[in-house]
Amino acid sequence: MIRNKSLAAFVLLFTFSSTTASAQSNWVAQFLNRYRSPAIDPASRVTPPVSDAPWRLMVQEGVLPVSVGDVIRLMLQSNLDVTVNRFSPLSSGYLVDTFLRPFEPTLNIGATIGRSSQPVASQLTAGAGVSAFQQLYHRYSIGYSQTLHSGTALEVDLFVNRRSDNNLFNTFNPSYSGTLSYQVTQPLLRNYGRSINDTAIRASLAITATFRRSTSKPK
Repeated sequence: MIRNKSLAAFVLLFTFSSTTASAQSNWVAQFLNRYRSPAIDPASRVTPPVSDAPWRLMVQEGVLPVSVGDVIRLMLQSNLDVTVNRFSPLSSGYLVDTFLRPFEPTLNIGATIGRSSQPVASQLTAGAGVSAFQQLYHRYSIGYSQTLHSGTALEVDLFVNRRSDNNLFNTFNPSYSGTLSYQVTQPLLRNYGRSINDTAIRASLAITATFRRSTSKPK
């Protein structure tokens, strides 16, 4: 009976450890995949693959009939300048996303827990049978900040403190305290208004729109 219980406990322990190791390895792999290059190249939609399969189908008795339009098309497909220019809208889109980053909101959450112990310095506390003053404190914080396109900066912070100790003379144990602070800043001269803060974004969008009109214009 004891042998059967030991065998069952060993099987459960082995299964639990293997499952935990597998879950941990899967979590590590998923975390590392965020920093690896994507399986699909994002530039594939602007640089179509070049293949000679369509031309092989057009070969008739060893002769390839090519028109003037086919020659122009082949020259454009083999031109590196045309291929490089196709990346301009994609790079401009990435650049616009970079310029929008300062206007994204930020959320900060923090928590601190600590314990302290020190000898008592009061005769009243020592007479109550407390030889060491022990204190446990918690501190929680949450903050939100964002910069608007008009230049307005918003910031809100909330702090909550909790403290408990073995002091018999405290009225509230545990005791709570909190602080809420907010700040709104609006520049009046420098960096005031959308016309200043969105200059780089509008310039990038204008370059992208001009490039698209020039490339889509029929020849």
